[in-house]
Amino acid sequence: MPSPIGSRLAPPRNKHARSVSAPPPPACYGNSLDAMTASVVDISLRIESACDLRPAQKGLKSNPLVEVALVLADESTHRLHRIMAGTELRVQRKRKGSRALAQTTISPIGSPTSTDNATDPAAFLPSAELNTTKPLKSNVVRHSLNPIWNFDVDFGEVSTDKIVGVNVVVRHIAKLGVVKKDLGQVTLSIRELMDLKTSPPYQQSYQLQPTEAMLLKLQEECVGGVERSRDFGKITIKFNNYGVSQSTPARYEYMTGTSLSDSALSTSSNGSNVSVGSIGSSGSIAHEDDFNKSMKNVLTKDPRNELKALAACHTNKPKPGEVWYAISASWIEAWARHMADNASKTTHPGEIRNMSLVSDDLVNGTFQLKQNLLIKHDFRLVNQATWDYYSGEYGGGPAVIVQVPTNIQSVSTWMKDLKLHRYGRVGTTYE
Repeated sequence: MPSPIGSRLAPPRNKHARSVSAPPPPACYGNSLDAMTASVVDISLRIESACDLRPAQKGLKSNPLVEVALVLADESTHRLHRIMAGTELRVQRKRKGSRALAQTTISPIGSPTSTDNATDPAAFLPSAELNTTKPLKSNVVRHSLNPIWNFDVDFGEVSTDKIVGVNVVVRHIAKLGVVKKDLGQVTLSIRELMDLKTSPPYQQSYQLQPTEAMLLKLQEECVGGVERSRDFGKITIKFNNYGVSQSTPARYEYMTGTSLSDSALSTSSNGSNVSVGSIGSSGSIAHEDDFNKSMKNVLTKDPRNELKALAACHTNKPKPGEVWYAISASWIEAWARHMADNASKTTHPGEIRNMSLVSDDLVNGTFQLKQNLLIKHDFRLVNQATWDYYSGEYGGGPAVIVQVPTNIQSVSTWMKDLKLHRYGRVGTTYE
């Protein structure tokens, strides 16, 4: 492991909430150690609830949401380990009427000391800002100090060479998001995550720690320094075992900065603020119309493989002379729900049901398409490769073949008023 976090063995951890003034409890022996030393691990969490949060609105209530992000491995994480352990926490401040900087050190026992002319800039908290991926955000729970989110986040398989943990931040939101105030955070190392994954009941409550913004604010308010013993509440986190691949883990590469690469996918069960890396050149999956835009935010079953396969099939627009295929919009929507539900068996879309596009009237013994069918409302268009994938994976049919005419000036205009019964025909393919 390149990071010092989780690099050494320690005695078995206490199963109770982590102490504010003591180092984070170390991981236990056994399966968690095996998981921790793997080059790729699965991370799927549920942020269940928080309790005893500090009021941020009129001193009575808060409107808390939770943000979850992966912590990228870089130099800041080395300092983070000591800060989160409570062995050292310093805030840089400027004395009134003086250019000199004073440094307040908050010791684990809560007795701050002041040292003039600090010579170790790396010890200041601002240098320990975390480099994280773009956070995933839950819904806001209004007027509560004990919110229940049940916010599921599935990061899938991540490389321990590039990811050293997960950062969970609780924030108060007001005035349509204009007002934001940190309420606390907890940062779990890979070591702690794997311990959580392998230790029933697979959930634990953690004491919230102050964020950098909170520490700086508290430093201004407290004449004698920040009180380490302040209680910021607790947050309960569960490791989800659903959707975790049992096959040989694939390796994923991460982009620098705050975003994941195309292969790193994240999701939430309530569908809010989900991030899936850009798929294809335009971020769409396999559908020509605006359905792409909603599907960018949907994670498939552990079928990252399915999204990758569809992304490989994707082309932006039909071209004159090409053959495309129509698929029932209701089936596509059922497929999307199935993907959003982490490929649950209860939401499986079943076979492709294109008979909803077919008229009951036969002409010379052949199927005919219904008239007045509307694109997006009744059907979606996909290219040949995408149809081959869907029909091969799910079966059903029949194939509805659409020939793009060559004598049109604009494909977009043609699609807008597409008459499926005029340009499409029912094929013989029915799996």
